[in-house]
Amino acid sequence: MHKVLSKEWRLVSDDEKAALGLTFEDDGEFWMSLRDFTQNFTTLEICNLGADSLQDDDKISYKEYQDSSYWRRGVSAGGCRNFIRTVHN
Repeated sequence: MHKVLSKEWRLVSDDEKAALGLTFEDDGEFWMSLRDFTQNFTTLEICNLGADSLQDDDKISYKEYQDSSYWRRGVSAGGCRNFIRTVHN
């Protein structure tokens, strides 16, 4: 199994990784630095297919939003919606 961790993850002890439930699966997931990403890609598409999307429910709907710009603090850069005060950092 090939696993490459960021320098920050290398500072986390094996015990702490185990406590967090960190696992390495051969599922296609990988880590890439932002620098490598921006040098190799021009488009990022994010798709969220949660368990709810598999249900046969007419009330579930999705909307598409496209933005061809750049991330700016206070405008388009954001965090997790669970922390609404910092979603637009």
